[in-house]
Amino acid sequence: MDYAGTSEDRIIRARCLVVPPDSTGAPREVIRTVDAIDPRGPLIRTLEVGVCGTDIQIVAGTEGQLPASADEMVLGHEVLGRVAHSSTPGVETGQLVTCVVRDPDPVPCGQCRRGRPDLCSNGSWKERGIRELDGFMAEYWRAPADKLIPVPEELIHLGVLIEPASIVVKALDTLRTMDERLGMSDPSGHTLVIGCGIIGLLTTAFLRFAGHKVTVVDPAPPGSVAAQAATSFGAEYQSHQLVPGDMMTEQMIAAHRSIIDAAGVAFLPRLLATHGAENASCCVIGLPSGQHAEVDGGALLGTMVKRNQVLFGVVNSSRVHFEGAIELLREVDAAWPGVIGSTMTRIPFDRFREAFLPHARAGAKEILVFE
Repeated sequence: MDYAGTSEDRIIRARCLVVPPDSTGAPREVIRTVDAIDPRGPLIRTLEVGVCGTDIQIVAGTEGQLPASADEMVLGHEVLGRVAHSSTPGVETGQLVTCVVRDPDPVPCGQCRRGRPDLCSNGSWKERGIRELDGFMAEYWRAPADKLIPVPEELIHLGVLIEPASIVVKALDTLRTMDERLGMSDPSGHTLVIGCGIIGLLTTAFLRFAGHKVTVVDPAPPGSVAAQAATSFGAEYQSHQLVPGDMMTEQMIAAHRSIIDAAGVAFLPRLLATHGAENASCCVIGLPSGQHAEVDGGALLGTMVKRNQVLFGVVNSSRVHFEGAIELLREVDAAWPGVIGSTMTRIPFDRFREAFLPHARAGAKEILVFE
């Protein structure tokens, strides 16, 4: 695309999805103008954007924060795009890219200064499509070159999953660090993964690729696309709705020293307090949505102390996790060709409302396609 003409010739009209939503509860489609040539960073043409639980919650008004002095925000934080124009050395026009989500605190803390805004301690960070920054559900967008992550062309079919995969990479790295207290260099041989959405599936795939045993529990029936994918990775799949007081639920928690909650189970701390295993490490990735649970803080802390347990949460990720996710996605796709791809439902942008309707989804992940 040639932008060598006048400034008017360089103006692009880009369709975007924004919140607050319309009267039907769906994101609103608006048109924004973008100058193709801008010193603030390369221009990116969107190929695909993932729709996740966080997006759904932002549309519902339970998460998210609009930019200051703005009455709307472009959604989307999981993206695959192609550079449409760049005058920045090292960023080539035509290059496939994704983008980190979080911008560091403007008065950077020690973590932000060392390139880890995902661990920001000041709390004044911003996130694209989530908190105070426009996201990627737009035909065109731009970002500083240092925020862009090159994506290999051979990963074009899975590139939109790099951001959620980066969260999994961070979670597993943190879990390994927690296990160092036990004199172990990696997680235990058998991990319980709660939830079979895309985060749960990527967690399962990465653990299985590393040779670990995995049990996945999710309410979806064994014949669902996600369940079949988990089984293809060699995991044990159990179709079960975790319920407090249920014997099977309690046995699952008691039998696993490593637990990854990719679904946001609000009453999980209660289960850990009563049935958590010795030396257990529990990582929470998913945010509870519409769930409420009372927890006996004294019982939880007492169990954690007496049984040497760790309960921690993971959110956001840094550049190193994006780069690790690219390598793991490539390796997993080579080991189990097409399995991850089979869980993705691609929806043309013109039918974007389908991705935000409450319904039984055909796959583990819905993707908006802009081409």
